[in-house]
Amino acid sequence: MSTKQMLIGMFVMAIVTFVAVYLTAIFENVWIWGVWFMLMVLLVAWTAFIKPKWKKSSQS
Repeated sequence: MSTKQMLIGMFVMAIVTFVAVYLTAIFENVWIWGVWFMLMVLLVAWTAFIKPKWKKSSQS
C-alpha cells in the first residue's frame, strides 16, 4: 500500500468518522453509530484488500 493510498484512506476515514459523530449527535441513536462504524470498517477493508487485487487483475 502506497503512502498516497494511506493518506487518502486516512482522509476518507476522518470524513466518515466526522459524519458519523455528527449524525449521532443529531439523531442521538446508538444504532446509527453502529451502522456507520460497520460501513467504515467495510470501506477500509475494501480499500485495503479488494481494490489493490482488482487493479492488479485488470492490469494483467
